[in-house]
Amino acid sequence: MSAFSLAVSAILKEEAARVVGALGIETDAELACYFRDEMDLFEVSAKPDVVSTVTHAWRVARLQVDIALQKPVKRARVVLEQRVPQAGAGLRPKARCVPPVSLLPRPFRAQYASKPLRSQPAMPDAKSALLQTVMELVITSASENTQFDRAIWDNPAENFVLFAARFRTVSEEQLRAHLRAFRRWVRWHGANVPTEVLYWKPTALWMAKYLAHATGTVASFMTWTLVLLVACLRFAHSRRSHSLRYQDGFIRATCSQGKRRIQGRRPPFDWAIPARLTQSVDVSSLVLLDWAELQRALGKPPSFLVPDLEVTAALPLSSTTRKLPRPMTLAKFNSLLRSLAASLGASPEEAAEISSYSLRRFMPTAGEVMQFAPFELQAVGNWVELPRTEASTGARTPAVGMAQHYAHDKVFSAAFIKHQILTSLHQAMLKSGQPTQCTWHDVRLHVPPREAVLQHLQTQGSSQASPSRPTSLRSPVDSSSVSLSDSNSSSSDSETEVHSVDTLPWFTQSGKGQKHLVQKVQGNMLVPWCRDSVFAAVHYERGAGISAATELCQKCLARAPLAWREACKIQESVV
Repeated sequence: MSAFSLAVSAILKEEAARVVGALGIETDAELACYFRDEMDLFEVSAKPDVVSTVTHAWRVARLQVDIALQKPVKRARVVLEQRVPQAGAGLRPKARCVPPVSLLPRPFRAQYASKPLRSQPAMPDAKSALLQTVMELVITSASENTQFDRAIWDNPAENFVLFAARFRTVSEEQLRAHLRAFRRWVRWHGANVPTEVLYWKPTALWMAKYLAHATGTVASFMTWTLVLLVACLRFAHSRRSHSLRYQDGFIRATCSQGKRRIQGRRPPFDWAIPARLTQSVDVSSLVLLDWAELQRALGKPPSFLVPDLEVTAALPLSSTTRKLPRPMTLAKFNSLLRSLAASLGASPEEAAEISSYSLRRFMPTAGEVMQFAPFELQAVGNWVELPRTEASTGARTPAVGMAQHYAHDKVFSAAFIKHQILTSLHQAMLKSGQPTQCTWHDVRLHVPPREAVLQHLQTQGSSQASPSRPTSLRSPVDSSSVSLSDSNSSSSDSETEVHSVDTLPWFTQSGKGQKHLVQKVQGNMLVPWCRDSVFAAVHYERGAGISAATELCQKCLARAPLAWREACKIQESVV
C-alpha cells in the first residue's frame, strides 16, 4: 500500500498512479530520489499526459522531502526493510533503482543526486525565442494537438522547459528554416483561404492549392539550376545559348560562342541533357514552358537561358516573384543559389562557398567516383583538350581523334552518358540506405553494375515511348486532369470519353495562330490531331477550354473524335 502524502496522492491518479506503483515507488522520498532529473521522466511512459502528471508529482515530492530535511529529527531513526522496486516491462533496469531515502547515508540525504534545474546551462536566447513561437502555435491548437498534453497550454511558463527538451536535437538553423516555411503558408492563408478554415488545421483541398501555388518562380529557378548542373555548362555560356528544343528524349540547345579559339574566332557548339533526370524528376516540361513564356515576353526567340528575377532586399525570392525578359547576372545567380542551398539545409559556411562553378564540378566528380571511362568523362562537359606537342618529334597531336571529330551524333551521345551517370548515382544513393545524407564515399561503395543501369534506361525508355495509351495532360488553367483519346477514327464514339468545351486541351505554335486540339503526349511534347508527329518548334501556348470565338484548326476538327466535335457544336460543318 502506498504512503504518499495528500499533495502527491491528489496528483497521481489512475494511469499515472499505476505507472509509479509498477516501479515500486510508495513514498514521497522514493519518488523524489528515483529520478535524477526531468530527462529521466520521459522514459516513464510514451503518453505525454502521463509524463506530465508524474513530473508534477515528482516536483511536489522533492519539495516535501526538502521541507522534511529542514526539520530536526526528534525520534530515533527506524531502519526499514529495503523494498526492491519492480520495474515495468521496457521501463528501467533494476540496477538503476534507488533505495528508500531513509536507508541512505546522512550526507547523501542532505542533497539531491542532480543539480537543480535552474543551475543547468541556459538555452541560447535566439533558439528560446524560436521555440516560444512554436509553443504559441501549440497553445493555439489547444486540445486538437495530438503531440502535447493539455497541461502544456494550461501553464505554459512552467512547462516551457519540458517543451523545449523535445527540441534539444534540433539546431537553430533548422528551426528558422521551418518557421520561414510556415510564415509563407500563413501569409498565403490570410490572402486566399476563408476565415472559417483555421491556418493550423487546413483542409486537403487548400493545402493542395497552396502547394501548387508555391511551385512558381522558385521551382523555375531550381529547374534552371538543375539544367546548368547536368549540362556541366559555364554560366557565361548559358547567357549565349539559344534554340532550346526537345528532341529524341533530350533537351538540346546551341551556344553561339564557345571558349576555345580556332583561327581567331570562337565557334559555336551544341549541348544536351536528358529530359527526365530520374523516373520522378522531369525538367523538360517546366523548362519548355518557361522558354515559351520568355519568347512571348520578348516577341522573338530568346538568346539566353536564365531570365532575370525581380529580387531585392524588400522583395525576396518567392513563388510570385516576377520574371524579367533579360539575362540574369552572375552575381545575382550566385546570391540566389546560396540562398537556395541555405533553405535546403546547408550550413552558412557551406552555402558561402557555393557558386556556379560548383555546379560545373558535380557531374565530373560523380562520373569519376563511379569510375566511368576517361572518354565518357570528357564528353560530360563537351570538353576539347588543347593539342599536345611531342617532345621527341615536335609534332602536334590533334585535340580530338578523327572518329570523335567526324561523329555526327556526339551531342546526344554525351547526353546519354550524363543520363547513365545520373541513374547510377540515384541507384547508389538508394542502395546506401540514407539517400538524404549520402556522401561520395557511400556512392563509391554502392555503385550499381553498368548492365543494370542500361537495362533500367531501356525499360524507362520503352515505357515512355509506348503508344498504347498516351499520358494525361494537366491543364495550366485548371487543376483537373484531362484524359486524352488515342483513337484516330471519328467513328469510335463508344470508346471516346465525352469532353465539354471547358476541358478540351489545345496548344498554339504562334501568337496569332490557330489552336490545335491535342491528340496525345509524346515525351514532353503535344501531338495535334491534324498530324501524327510533334512540331519541330516549341509550343507557344497551351491550355484547356475553348469558346465560340476560338479559331480552331480545321484539320484537327476533321480527325478529332465525334464526341469532341459535338462538344464544340460544329459537327454539322465538319461531317
